[in-house]
Amino acid sequence: MSDVVKRITIKAYQAIVNPQMASVLGPKGIAPPIFCQKANELCSTIPGVEPGMLVRLAVTEVDKKRNFKLKFLGISTSYLIKKFCNLENGSSEPGKVEVAKLKISELRILVKKKIDFLNVFDESKALKMLEGTARSMGIKIIKDQVSDES
Repeated sequence: MSDVVKRITIKAYQAIVNPQMASVLGPKGIAPPIFCQKANELCSTIPGVEPGMLVRLAVTEVDKKRNFKLKFLGISTSYLIKKFCNLENGSSEPGKVEVAKLKISELRILVKKKIDFLNVFDESKALKMLEGTARSMGIKIIKDQVSDES
């Protein structure tokens, strides 16, 4: 497995050079314009990635000639949750101000999209990770109702 030099989150198909990106990539020996070009090309090869989605990329294997590789790390969890809940932003005061509610069954749908890009292999642990992200955004997690029809 290659060493990750830098992880960066960008909007899919919309990577542009800006001062913040230059200050992050420049010291690592990565030319921001080339990074943006490669990032936009990589996004076009990933199924399900739409313009404007927040995607995580990893820069790997920077050599002396400043060549590097990009690896797709997945769609941002907070982006998926906001999109699923039709939210513009999360809560400015999580834990106090609730902006949405999510059922655990709905969260499981998101886990299926994210499990390949998380550092866990157990779906229940991945569910806990996404629950924590949702709570930190001011989203209340509610248990599914079990009907007793016998």
